[in-house]
Amino acid sequence: MSEKKRKSSCETFSLTLPSLPQYLRLARCFIMELADAAGFVLKDRDGICLAVGEACSNIIRHSYKGSPDGIIILKCEMNETGLRISIRDFGEKMDLSHVRPPAADVVQCGGLGLHIIKCIMDEVEFETTHQMGNEIHMIKYFPPRKDLDGS
Repeated sequence: MSEKKRKSSCETFSLTLPSLPQYLRLARCFIMELADAAGFVLKDRDGICLAVGEACSNIIRHSYKGSPDGIIILKCEMNETGLRISIRDFGEKMDLSHVRPPAADVVQCGGLGLHIIKCIMDEVEFETTHQMGNEIHMIKYFPPRKDLDGS
């Protein structure tokens, strides 16, 4: 963790984007700034940005099928334990039964987004109760604090 002091309260931020690839950079910049403000080190900030970018790319590609008419809503909660990110779309519902981990002995192009997200984030769950669309919840916890006296 950086030298920034962790917040003891919960702060919430949101961003709504059109389902266009050119806005993925804006989503990543938004998350990078929040992860920095929360106190994550650069390696963790980069990972969180990668996970959010993958989730948003999957929404554009799979849920909206490339249509520019959809919206993506990012909601972020910063608190003393870490960062919780929820990403919501209103496109085609995802069938979780078709999601499989990648085969270790097969080199593939694409299809690794969810695997990458699950490797980076500490918790990942999918909200499947929405009548329309999808929502993914991701949490990245702060690493345990080290005492200043070395103990």
